[in-house]
Amino acid sequence: MSLDLLAIQDQITTKLNELSQDVYEISVPEDVKIKNGVNGLFLPYIVAVYGDMQESALGRGILSTRYNSGTSYCVIECVGPTQRSARQVANLVRNKLTGFKPTDAGELRLVGGNNYTNMDGSNVPRKYISEVSFIFTVNTVVS
Repeated sequence: MSLDLLAIQDQITTKLNELSQDVYEISVPEDVKIKNGVNGLFLPYIVAVYGDMQESALGRGILSTRYNSGTSYCVIECVGPTQRSARQVANLVRNKLTGFKPTDAGELRLVGGNNYTNMDGSNVPRKYISEVSFIFTVNTVVS
């Protein structure tokens, strides 16, 4: 038996790759050069950050705790050269992933409270980051 979130996370990343923005997991690799648009500004991109699984208060099994339902989450960072471009990509992500149901998981549901647009002024050019968070139920035990 295996408790493995990678297949679910890969499905979410694959779904994000249906959008026209470049998609990275955790962060942009150091050897990647972000593409620039015709206006000289960098093109918006997406960074997916995945959380671990924790036991859910619901869906307890009677055979073993390995069969309990779990909960996991992902935070999708939409990065753009302007606040508006970051929010536009966040809208695309919200529409693409809300209700998406990976194999061995429940539908992705929006989680409020930590979704915001922020500016990273530590680098030039400045980056605006709009976050969209999702939570989903998982049961990844394979017999």
